[in-house]
Amino acid sequence: MLSAQPGGNGTHVARWLMRGTNTGPLRGQFPTGRGVALAGVDVITLADGKIGSVQGYFDRQTMAEQLGLQVIVQPHAIGPFQFGYAARAAGDSCKVPGAVGLTWLDTRSEEEAQQVRELTVQIVAELATAPGFIGWLGVVIVGRMYTITTWETEDAVRAVLCSSAHQLAVKRQLTEDFIAHATTSVWVPHHINTLWTRCTSCGQRRARSQRRRCRVRAGRLGARRHLAADRLLHTRARRTVVSKRFRRTLQLVPHAELRPGAPTHPNPASVLNPLGGRAPSRQETPDLNLVLTQCSRSCS
Repeated sequence: MLSAQPGGNGTHVARWLMRGTNTGPLRGQFPTGRGVALAGVDVITLADGKIGSVQGYFDRQTMAEQLGLQVIVQPHAIGPFQFGYAARAAGDSCKVPGAVGLTWLDTRSEEEAQQVRELTVQIVAELATAPGFIGWLGVVIVGRMYTITTWETEDAVRAVLCSSAHQLAVKRQLTEDFIAHATTSVWVPHHINTLWTRCTSCGQRRARSQRRRCRVRAGRLGARRHLAADRLLHTRARRTVVSKRFRRTLQLVPHAELRPGAPTHPNPASVLNPLGGRAPSRQETPDLNLVLTQCSRSCS
């Protein structure tokens, strides 16, 4: 609670801040795992020293947005059109549907609609792992609910009968006062037209089943390969030039005759003089590795 103060006529107003994490279902939705920090106000009415009523006020849109839920504002109906919302679930199969299941039902109250939504979530979760399942689409308009389920084959539709959540929903409909109207059906497509798609690179329209390469992408790929080949040739040519310069820099200098007491193996720097000119003395002779490193850097 943030603050509290009397409001007059036996009422008190309390400001509060609610913090929490959504770990359970909310109105048929899966838990989001997100946290909320929601401010609100409670108007408390006292009667005979006791609490008579409590009215709470908070911003529902803010709570929904903090939970990551969509907030859609639209009328129920305009003229002949009625509005609602939809949900979609896709499986791993991308095959052309061989069967389509249709369902529609009417609910009589928001509580009954909520129960149907909770059962539907369980049914779809089980169907998503069934063999031959392609996708599911659910639509809610006013009090009527529709579902469209696609399957690879007509025999794959029988997976619905194995769903424990579906069996529970059917049992409740047959034995309890649950749902006003309901019907289901299975349809086999007469023919399905080609799925057309438009390439994002060249803008051409083509069948999705075609594996023809995009000309723009192929051109870009060819250009990248051509550029890579040019870079490779340039690198090889540059290495050749550097190698020739390095060989010209190394000059062979004949060493003097060995004097009595001179070392058997001459100083390599007296034979290879990368600096040119006379052979340096022992004190002037730099480290050969350092000279070669400097030479390679200057030639690069």
